[in-house]
Amino acid sequence: MNKYIRVLVFLPIILPFVVGLVYSLFKSFGFWDPIGHISFNHWAKILFSSTPYKSIAYSVYIAAFSTLISFTLALTLLFHKPTRLNILILLPLTLSPVSVAFIFLQLLSGNGFFARFFAKFPTISQYFMADLTARSPHGFAIILALTFMTIPVFYAFLTKIAEEEQINNQIQLSRELGASYWQSIWKIALPSLFQKSRFFILLYFVFALSSYEIPLLLGSQNPKMITVFIIDKIQKFDLTSIPEGFGLVMIYCFLIIIISRWMFQIVK
Repeated sequence: MNKYIRVLVFLPIILPFVVGLVYSLFKSFGFWDPIGHISFNHWAKILFSSTPYKSIAYSVYIAAFSTLISFTLALTLLFHKPTRLNILILLPLTLSPVSVAFIFLQLLSGNGFFARFFAKFPTISQYFMADLTARSPHGFAIILALTFMTIPVFYAFLTKIAEEEQINNQIQLSRELGASYWQSIWKIALPSLFQKSRFFILLYFVFALSSYEIPLLLGSQNPKMITVFIIDKIQKFDLTSIPEGFGLVMIYCFLIIIISRWMFQIVK
């Protein structure tokens, strides 16, 4: 009986994913292509072109840096206990990704707030704003927007973990035994929090890797994050690029499967 219940629970999750993978596999070889024919040429263009690999590497770079910065800032806020600012810290949770993208677009675009402000300082504007503006190839605007959205999520999660693990009591006990405050943080609090947060950190990494609205509005034309790159391929007027887009869907899904397997190994 329990086996059938598990099947009924997981079937609505697994079935669409499997059907989507099979459909993408057939489309990547040119099946149901209105102007083409079944061919391996689409996969050859994907595997022997540097652009998809650059897109994947760029996406991993954006996701890794936004995760690292968000987690680090959330830890800093946790230990400084800004109790009066708790509501302000959680405020970004009320905003959608599109809203956040438009906010940072107004702040960091070529004619946005910061560009107009730093225009009074030509030296700073020349060397600083060129990298921070929206649609910069370095992706700093995307990282800032993703970090802004995720700091409250990490902060709320770490606060809950700190309460469950009684981190404050552990720090106080270690200080009574002769350890300094920073020794208590580095050798007791941080290892415990990181151990309990590994799954959540990887989960956010997947979320950042899969983000679409923010990279679409704040990202550059080259390189592009993998989600934007795939949608551009599939929605182009050039119908010959559609199979390539579905081939990239296959590669992206297998990348997510590998990360997910790693996540479940951490849980075990």
